[in-house]
Amino acid sequence: MVSPQTQEAEVFLQAYRRLQPAPDQLARKSDLRPEAFIECLGNVFIVEARGKGFQFRLFGTRIVEVTGVDHTGDYLHDVLQSDDHDHVAALLQRCLSDRLGILSTERLLYPGKEYVEVEILRTPWLDTMGEPRFVAGTLARLERPGDSFGMKVRSLRDIEIVRDSAPRQEFSLHDGSENEEVVPRVGRRSR
Repeated sequence: MVSPQTQEAEVFLQAYRRLQPAPDQLARKSDLRPEAFIECLGNVFIVEARGKGFQFRLFGTRIVEVTGVDHTGDYLHDVLQSDDHDHVAALLQRCLSDRLGILSTERLLYPGKEYVEVEILRTPWLDTMGEPRFVAGTLARLERPGDSFGMKVRSLRDIEIVRDSAPRQEFSLHDGSENEEVVPRVGRRSR
Protein backbone atom coordinates (compact mmCIF):
# COMPACT_ATOMS: atom_id res chain seq x y z
CA MET A 1 0.00 0.00 0.00
CA VAL A 2 1.22 3.50 -0.77
CA SER A 3 2.31 5.41 2.32
CA PRO A 4 2.12 9.20 2.11
CA GLN A 5 4.06 11.24 4.64
CA THR A 6 1.59 14.14 4.69
CA GLN A 7 -1.96 14.13 5.99
CA GLU A 8 -3.07 16.06 2.89
CA ALA A 9 -1.99 13.26 0.53
CA GLU A 10 -3.56 10.59 2.77
CA VAL A 11 -6.88 12.46 2.99
CA PHE A 12 -6.93 13.04 -0.77
CA LEU A 13 -6.17 9.41 -1.55
CA GLN A 14 -8.89 8.16 0.80
CA ALA A 15 -11.41 10.57 -0.76
CA TYR A 16 -10.37 9.47 -4.27
CA ARG A 17 -10.98 5.83 -3.40
CA ARG A 18 -14.42 6.66 -1.98
CA LEU A 19 -15.30 8.38 -5.29
CA GLN A 20 -14.28 5.44 -7.47
CA PRO A 21 -17.44 3.85 -8.91
CA ALA A 22 -15.86 0.41 -8.49
CA PRO A 23 -12.43 -0.83 -7.36
CA ASP A 24 -11.44 -1.46 -10.99
CA GLN A 25 -12.54 1.96 -12.32
CA LEU A 26 -11.01 5.41 -12.09
CA ALA A 27 -12.92 8.35 -10.62
CA ARG A 28 -14.40 10.95 -12.97
CA LYS A 29 -13.58 14.63 -12.69
CA SER A 30 -17.33 15.34 -12.70
CA ASP A 31 -17.45 13.44 -9.36
CA LEU A 32 -14.80 15.68 -7.82
CA ARG A 33 -16.58 17.62 -5.08
CA PRO A 34 -14.75 20.17 -2.90
CA GLU A 35 -16.49 18.88 0.24
CA ALA A 36 -14.89 15.46 -0.29
CA PHE A 37 -11.46 17.09 0.05
CA ILE A 38 -12.28 19.85 2.56
CA GLU A 39 -9.40 18.90 4.90
CA CYS A 40 -6.82 19.31 2.15
CA LEU A 41 -8.53 21.61 -0.36
CA GLY A 42 -5.87 24.34 -0.19
CA ASN A 43 -3.25 21.75 -1.18
CA VAL A 44 -5.18 20.43 -4.21
CA PHE A 45 -4.18 21.00 -7.82
CA ILE A 46 -5.87 19.91 -11.04
CA VAL A 47 -4.08 19.71 -14.38
CA GLU A 48 -5.85 19.04 -17.69
CA ALA A 49 -4.23 17.45 -20.75
CA ARG A 50 -5.07 19.75 -23.66
CA GLY A 51 -3.90 20.10 -27.25
CA LYS A 52 -1.23 22.64 -26.24
CA GLY A 53 0.03 20.54 -23.31
CA PHE A 54 -0.99 20.51 -19.66
CA GLN A 55 -3.01 23.38 -18.19
CA PHE A 56 -3.45 24.09 -14.48
CA ARG A 57 -7.19 24.19 -13.82
CA LEU A 58 -6.76 24.66 -10.06
CA PHE A 59 -3.74 25.73 -8.01
CA GLY A 60 -4.73 25.56 -4.32
CA THR A 61 -4.18 28.44 -1.90
CA ARG A 62 -1.65 26.53 0.23
CA ILE A 63 0.29 25.62 -2.93
CA VAL A 64 0.37 29.34 -3.73
CA GLU A 65 1.76 29.97 -0.22
CA VAL A 66 4.56 27.43 -0.78
CA THR A 67 5.45 28.40 -4.35
CA GLY A 68 4.71 32.12 -4.05
CA VAL A 69 2.60 32.33 -7.21
CA ASP A 70 -0.85 31.23 -8.50
CA HIS A 71 -0.73 29.48 -11.87
CA THR A 72 -4.42 28.61 -12.25
CA GLY A 73 -5.15 28.81 -16.00
CA ASP A 74 -1.48 28.72 -17.03
CA TYR A 75 0.12 26.03 -19.17
CA LEU A 76 2.90 23.90 -17.72
CA HIS A 77 5.33 24.81 -20.53
CA ASP A 78 4.84 28.51 -19.74
CA VAL A 79 5.68 28.20 -16.05
CA LEU A 80 8.53 25.65 -15.81
CA GLN A 81 12.07 25.62 -17.14
CA SER A 82 12.42 23.23 -20.09
CA ASP A 83 14.09 20.33 -18.25
CA ASP A 84 11.72 20.68 -15.26
CA HIS A 85 8.82 20.84 -17.73
CA ASP A 86 9.95 17.66 -19.46
CA HIS A 87 10.24 15.83 -16.11
CA VAL A 88 6.83 16.98 -14.81
CA ALA A 89 5.08 16.46 -18.17
CA ALA A 90 6.45 12.89 -18.35
CA LEU A 91 5.12 12.13 -14.85
CA LEU A 92 1.70 13.57 -15.72
CA GLN A 93 1.59 11.63 -19.00
CA ARG A 94 2.59 8.40 -17.22
CA CYS A 95 -0.12 8.97 -14.62
CA LEU A 96 -2.73 9.30 -17.39
CA SER A 97 -1.55 6.71 -19.91
CA ASP A 98 -0.80 3.99 -17.35
CA ARG A 99 -3.66 5.06 -15.05
CA LEU A 100 -1.30 5.12 -12.08
CA GLY A 101 -1.14 7.12 -8.91
CA ILE A 102 2.31 8.63 -8.40
CA LEU A 103 3.65 9.86 -5.07
CA SER A 104 6.99 11.67 -4.94
CA THR A 105 9.08 13.91 -2.74
CA GLU A 106 10.68 16.87 -4.47
CA ARG A 107 12.86 19.69 -3.24
CA LEU A 108 12.00 23.17 -4.52
CA LEU A 109 15.14 25.30 -4.61
CA TYR A 110 14.45 29.03 -4.52
CA PRO A 111 16.68 31.93 -5.58
CA GLY A 112 19.18 32.48 -2.80
CA LYS A 113 19.39 28.68 -2.35
CA GLU A 114 16.56 28.44 0.17
CA TYR A 115 14.56 25.25 -0.25
CA VAL A 116 11.29 23.61 0.67
CA GLU A 117 10.72 19.86 0.49
CA VAL A 118 7.27 18.88 -0.74
CA GLU A 119 5.31 15.69 -1.23
CA ILE A 120 3.30 15.54 -4.45
CA LEU A 121 0.48 13.04 -5.02
CA ARG A 122 -0.84 12.69 -8.58
CA THR A 123 -3.98 10.71 -9.50
CA PRO A 124 -5.65 10.23 -12.91
CA TRP A 125 -9.27 11.30 -13.43
CA LEU A 126 -11.56 10.53 -16.35
CA ASP A 127 -13.38 13.13 -18.42
CA THR A 128 -17.10 12.85 -19.26
CA MET A 129 -16.30 10.48 -22.14
CA GLY A 130 -14.42 8.11 -19.84
CA GLU A 131 -10.94 9.06 -21.08
CA PRO A 132 -8.11 9.88 -18.66
CA ARG A 133 -7.57 13.62 -19.17
CA PHE A 134 -7.15 15.17 -15.73
CA VAL A 135 -4.52 14.74 -13.06
CA ALA A 136 -5.51 15.89 -9.59
CA GLY A 137 -3.66 15.59 -6.36
CA THR A 138 -1.93 17.42 -3.58
CA LEU A 139 1.25 19.34 -3.03
CA ALA A 140 2.09 19.62 0.66
CA ARG A 141 5.14 20.98 2.41
CA LEU A 142 7.11 18.47 4.46
CA GLU A 143 8.29 19.85 7.76
CA ARG A 144 11.97 19.03 8.02
CA PRO A 145 14.72 20.57 10.16
CA GLY A 146 16.60 23.16 8.14
CA ASP A 147 13.82 23.86 5.63
CA SER A 148 13.23 27.44 4.66
CA PHE A 149 9.75 28.60 3.73
CA GLY A 150 10.74 29.90 0.33
CA MET A 151 10.38 33.29 -1.21
CA LYS A 152 7.80 35.03 -3.31
CA VAL A 153 8.59 34.47 -6.96
CA ARG A 154 7.02 35.69 -10.18
CA SER A 155 6.89 32.27 -11.81
CA LEU A 156 7.69 28.65 -11.12
CA ARG A 157 10.52 29.24 -13.61
CA ASP A 158 12.32 30.94 -10.71
CA ILE A 159 12.21 27.71 -8.69
CA GLU A 160 14.51 24.80 -9.47
CA ILE A 161 13.05 21.34 -8.92
CA VAL A 162 15.54 18.90 -7.40
CA ARG A 163 13.83 15.69 -8.38
CA ASP A 164 12.97 12.66 -6.33
CA SER A 165 14.67 13.46 -3.06
CA ALA A 166 13.14 10.19 -1.81
CA PRO A 167 12.12 7.01 -3.70
CA ARG A 168 9.08 7.57 -5.91
CA GLN A 169 6.04 5.36 -5.38
CA GLU A 170 3.79 4.35 -8.26
CA PHE A 171 0.61 2.47 -7.48
CA SER A 172 -2.48 1.09 -9.13
CA LEU A 173 -5.75 2.77 -8.32
CA HIS A 174 -7.53 -0.41 -9.41
CA ASP A 175 -6.34 -3.12 -7.07
CA GLY A 176 -4.23 -1.35 -4.45
CA SER A 177 -0.97 -2.86 -5.71
CA GLU A 178 2.15 -0.76 -5.51
CA ASN A 179 5.46 -0.58 -7.28
CA GLU A 180 8.04 1.47 -5.43
CA GLU A 181 10.40 2.73 -8.07
CA VAL A 182 13.80 3.39 -6.63
CA VAL A 183 14.99 6.61 -8.22
CA PRO A 184 18.46 7.89 -7.41
CA ARG A 185 18.57 11.19 -5.60
CA VAL A 186 19.46 14.00 -7.91
CA GLY A 187 21.71 16.81 -6.72
CA ARG A 188 21.58 20.42 -7.74
CA ARG A 189 21.49 21.04 -11.43
CA SER A 190 23.64 23.73 -12.91
CA ARG A 191 21.73 26.44 -14.69
